[in-house]
Amino acid sequence: MRKIWTYGISNFDVIAQPVGRWPNAGELVVTDKTEFMPGGPAINTAITLRKIGFDQVGLVARFGDDRAGSLLKQELERAGVESNSVSISQTSPTAVCIVCVHPDGERSFLYSFGGNNELSPENADVSRVDENDFFHLGAAMGMAKSRAELIVPLLKNLKQKKVMVSVDTSFDPFGEWWPSLSPCLPFTDVLFSNESEAKYLTGNDDPIKAAEIFHESGAKTVVLKLGSEGAYVLSENWQGIVSPFKVDAIDTTGAGDSFCGGFLYGLDKKWPLEQTTLFANAVGALCVTSFGATTGIKTYRETCDFIAKQDRIDHWQW
Repeated sequence: MRKIWTYGISNFDVIAQPVGRWPNAGELVVTDKTEFMPGGPAINTAITLRKIGFDQVGLVARFGDDRAGSLLKQELERAGVESNSVSISQTSPTAVCIVCVHPDGERSFLYSFGGNNELSPENADVSRVDENDFFHLGAAMGMAKSRAELIVPLLKNLKQKKVMVSVDTSFDPFGEWWPSLSPCLPFTDVLFSNESEAKYLTGNDDPIKAAEIFHESGAKTVVLKLGSEGAYVLSENWQGIVSPFKVDAIDTTGAGDSFCGGFLYGLDKKWPLEQTTLFANAVGALCVTSFGATTGIKTYRETCDFIAKQDRIDHWQW
């Protein structure tokens, strides 16, 4: 049975909601609710897949030898995500993200990279990744030791094993952008990005033209997450925009990561790309209806019911 592995930024989230404004120095701003949850693109996508109903999901990450890391391992076990390939750092703490959710559902972040900046192809345990598995890089280029020049040899080895590689871009804290990604594109089967990151990476503010640059540079399928506009897909077999679903957004944390999980689920089912994208849009839409990065994710059947209620089942077999 095929397994989906997620590799990349993983952290312990402290989520506060609602936060009307940032406090000035010496001030106190009161929020109604604070929760502690697993987070980060790699973990969010992994948990999304498990909640939809994908059986075999593993995480490749690096935690600190601390309380936050122990809690993350417990949450992964509870979610059914294999954590045997999570390495433990003796020098860095587990990454922590403080997420401030504003009344309109948008977020602001305070982040400590911790063990994420130690994760590299040299210490990542990918020995369990088998032929024909999926390997998803969740914002990996945002980590110090997973830049393009370091991770390309790993991607080459995975492609030799006929592993399907997907990459989800992220904000680049090092400011390199295109050089940090472009060498990976010839080994990328599916590239996920959003409008903002695509503009920084390609220098083009037209999402369709940005997608063409990604595609011409080697990415076989390019998927741009357009938020309230849905998603745009460019591949050899199909291209087009798939419109979003209508929901009341409470918290947009994890929406893009859950979209990736829904898309990978559809690829495993060998659905047409348009159907796959529509399903991913539905997963992402449900994500934002609850507080937290993965709380709103539903089962496969519940997601299909949601699609049907908005009259989007169309002609496909589900």
